[in-house]
Amino acid sequence: MDEPSTRVFWPMTGVDASAGRVIGWRSRDTLCVVGIVQDWLWDKARVAMRGEEDLVGLEIVGRAEMDATKSTDVNDKQLTFWVNKERIPHSCSKPAVLVLYKPPDSSRLQYLTSSPSPDLNLPALDGHDPRFQLTIENDQLSYLIDLINKARHVQRLLRSLQMERAAEEKKKRKKQGSLSSTSDFLFLFDVCAQATNFLFSLSIPCLGSLRTHFSSADQLCIRLEQSIREPVRYLTTRNHGGINDRAARYNVFWNTVWLVLNDLILGYAAHNLIRQYSEWLSTTISTFFSWLNDWPVGLKLNTPLSQFFCSTFAFLIQRWGDYVTPSFHSLLPRLIYLLSIFSLMGLTTLLAIAHDIINLLTLHILFGYKIMRAVCGWQIDSLGGLWNLFRGKRWNVLRQRTDSYEYDIDQLFLGTLLFTVSAFLFPTVLSYTTLFCLTRGIIFIACRIFEVIRQGMNRFPLYELVLWVKEPSRVPAGLNFTVHTLPTDDKGKEIDGKFVMRRALVLKSTPKPLSDILFHQ
Repeated sequence: MDEPSTRVFWPMTGVDASAGRVIGWRSRDTLCVVGIVQDWLWDKARVAMRGEEDLVGLEIVGRAEMDATKSTDVNDKQLTFWVNKERIPHSCSKPAVLVLYKPPDSSRLQYLTSSPSPDLNLPALDGHDPRFQLTIENDQLSYLIDLINKARHVQRLLRSLQMERAAEEKKKRKKQGSLSSTSDFLFLFDVCAQATNFLFSLSIPCLGSLRTHFSSADQLCIRLEQSIREPVRYLTTRNHGGINDRAARYNVFWNTVWLVLNDLILGYAAHNLIRQYSEWLSTTISTFFSWLNDWPVGLKLNTPLSQFFCSTFAFLIQRWGDYVTPSFHSLLPRLIYLLSIFSLMGLTTLLAIAHDIINLLTLHILFGYKIMRAVCGWQIDSLGGLWNLFRGKRWNVLRQRTDSYEYDIDQLFLGTLLFTVSAFLFPTVLSYTTLFCLTRGIIFIACRIFEVIRQGMNRFPLYELVLWVKEPSRVPAGLNFTVHTLPTDDKGKEIDGKFVMRRALVLKSTPKPLSDILFHQ
C-alpha cells in the first residue's frame, strides 16, 4: 500500500466542539485544521472573512463526529473524522497521515519556524508499520508553518464570534494600530540620532573618525541610537509584519532594556567603589631604565648607548611628568567626581571613559614605543644588508633575490666594520625596544579588556538567553516530529468505511542551540 495521499495537521488545543464542520486551509493534498464549528458559526465566520486577513482562505475541509454510526453528507473532496473525548481524530473516512500540533500563542510571540533544510522527509519511525512516512516539500512546509502560526489567533476570532464580541476585538485591534502613528513623531529624533552618528563617524583626513579613536564617542553613539530607535521598535512589535519579524524586534527591544538596566546597576556599584581609588600612574619606568643601564642578569649592554637611551627617555618621561602630573593632581578630585557621575550612566560609559583616559595618560609611552620600534626596525634592516655584504652577496631589486657580488676591499672592510659595531649595539637597542613593547603590550591588553567588556555588555543576548531557559518555544530554530500512539477501540481494523489511525506524528518546536544564541549576534 502506497503512502496515504492526504496529510492532516490537527490542533491539540483550541478545538471547542466535538461534532460539526471541520474548518481549515487546504494546500494541495495537505489539510491544516483550525477547529470544529457549527453551521451558524461558520456563516458568521464567512461574513468576518471580509475584514479579517487571517481568515482569508479558510474553508470547510470535512466534518467531525463522535458517533461512528451517524451518517454524513459531505462530498468526496471532504473527509469525515471521528474524534475522541480529547477532540483528536482516531478514524477517518479516507486514508490519511495525522500530524498533531499545538498552536503557538502569537499574543505571547510564540511561533514555529522551519530550519533552512531541504525537503522534509520523515521515514517510518515505528518498526511495526513501514508504510508510515511523511514527505513535505520545503515551500509547502513554509506555507503550512505560516498557517499554523496564525491558527491560535483564528481560534480566538472564532471564539469571539461565538460569544458575540467581534466588534470589541476589532475596536481593540484598531486602537493598537493607532499607536503606530507615534512612530512618525519619533522620526525627527531618529534623524537627529543619525546626524550625530554621522558627525562622530566622519573621517577626518590623516586623523580618522572620532568614533574609531575614542570609546566614549562610540558609546555615546550607541546609547543615542538605542534611546531613539527602541521606542519605534517597541511600537512595531505588535502590529507590523509577520510573527517572526515581530518576535525578533520584541526580543531585541527587551534585550536592550535589560542590558541598559544591568549597565546602570553595575555603574552605580562602580560609582560607590571608584571613590576608594585616587590615582594610578606608571612611575616605575625610570627604575627599569636604571636597571637596564646596570647590565641586568648578565646582559652586557653598550654603556654609552644605554646611557643615551636612558637619559633621552628619562628626560621625555620627566618632561611629561612635569607638565601632566601637577595638572593631574590638581584636577584629580574633579576627575574622580566626573568619573563617579559618568558611572551613573552605566558601567559601559565608565569603561569607555577609562579606556580613553588610559590612552591619553600614556601618550609618552606610545611615543617612546614608536621611536624604539623604528630604530630597531632600521637596525635590523641595516644588519641584514651588512650581513649580505659580509658574505659577498647583494640584493637584486629587479629579480627580487640575493645574488653573488664582488665587492672592493675597501667596501668589504667598511661593511665588516659597520656590521661588527651594529652587532654589538643591537642587544642594547633590542633591550629598550623589548621594554617599550612589554609596557605598550600591558597598556594595550588593559584597554582591550575594557573594550571587550564594554562591547559584551552592549551586545550580550541576555533576554534571549533567559527565554531559552524559561520559554524555549519563543526562540525556535526548527521542527521535530515524534510518533504518538493513539488510543482506539477498533484494534487497528478498518470497518464500516473507517480507516483507523493507530499512530500520529506530533509536531514540536526545536529551540535554538545555545551556541547560536551566544555567537550568532
